[in-house]
Amino acid sequence: MRLYTVTGGGHTWPGGLQYLPESVVGKTSRDFDAGQVVADFFRGADFFRGSARGTSPR
Repeated sequence: MRLYTVTGGGHTWPGGLQYLPESVVGKTSRDFDAGQVVADFFRGADFFRGSARGTSPR
Protein backbone atom coordinates (compact mmCIF):
# COMPACT_ATOMS: atom_id res chain seq x y z
CA MET A 1 0.00 0.00 0.00
CA ARG A 2 1.21 3.53 -0.74
CA LEU A 3 0.06 6.93 0.36
CA TYR A 4 0.30 9.80 -2.10
CA THR A 5 0.13 13.32 -0.73
CA VAL A 6 -0.41 16.23 -3.09
CA THR A 7 0.81 19.50 -1.65
CA GLY A 8 -0.52 22.62 -3.31
CA GLY A 9 -2.98 20.78 -5.54
CA GLY A 10 -6.58 21.75 -5.99
CA HIS A 11 -9.79 19.78 -6.45
CA THR A 12 -8.53 18.16 -9.63
CA TRP A 13 -7.19 14.80 -10.81
CA PRO A 14 -3.37 14.74 -10.55
CA GLY A 15 -1.92 14.50 -14.04
CA GLY A 16 -5.29 15.33 -15.61
CA LEU A 17 -6.63 18.37 -17.40
CA GLN A 18 -6.98 21.77 -15.80
CA TYR A 19 -10.71 21.70 -16.61
CA LEU A 20 -11.60 24.99 -14.89
CA PRO A 21 -9.50 28.04 -13.99
CA GLU A 22 -7.18 27.72 -10.98
CA SER A 23 -9.20 30.43 -9.26
CA VAL A 24 -12.20 28.03 -9.26
CA VAL A 25 -10.73 24.54 -8.61
CA GLY A 26 -7.08 25.14 -7.75
CA LYS A 27 -3.96 23.94 -9.48
CA THR A 28 -3.70 20.54 -11.19
CA SER A 29 -0.67 18.66 -9.88
CA ARG A 30 1.82 17.45 -12.49
CA ASP A 31 3.96 15.57 -9.95
CA PHE A 32 2.45 12.23 -10.97
CA ASP A 33 -0.35 10.77 -13.10
CA ALA A 34 -3.13 9.45 -10.84
CA GLY A 35 -4.69 7.51 -13.72
CA GLN A 36 -1.44 5.61 -14.27
CA VAL A 37 -1.12 4.90 -10.54
CA VAL A 38 -4.65 3.44 -10.45
CA ALA A 39 -4.04 1.37 -13.60
CA ASP A 40 -0.78 0.00 -12.18
CA PHE A 41 -2.54 -0.95 -8.93
CA PHE A 42 -5.30 -2.92 -10.66
CA ARG A 43 -2.89 -4.48 -13.15
CA GLY A 44 -0.94 -5.98 -10.23
CA ALA A 45 -3.96 -7.16 -8.23
CA ASP A 46 -5.24 -10.72 -8.30
CA PHE A 47 -8.90 -10.46 -7.39
CA PHE A 48 -9.68 -14.12 -8.02
CA ARG A 49 -7.16 -15.66 -5.64
CA GLY A 50 -8.01 -16.65 -2.09
CA SER A 51 -11.10 -17.46 -0.13
CA ALA A 52 -13.33 -14.98 -1.92
CA ARG A 53 -13.92 -17.62 -4.61
CA GLY A 54 -13.46 -20.62 -2.35
CA THR A 55 -9.95 -21.46 -3.54
CA SER A 56 -6.61 -21.48 -1.82
CA PRO A 57 -3.85 -19.02 -2.70
CA ARG A 58 -1.31 -20.48 -5.12
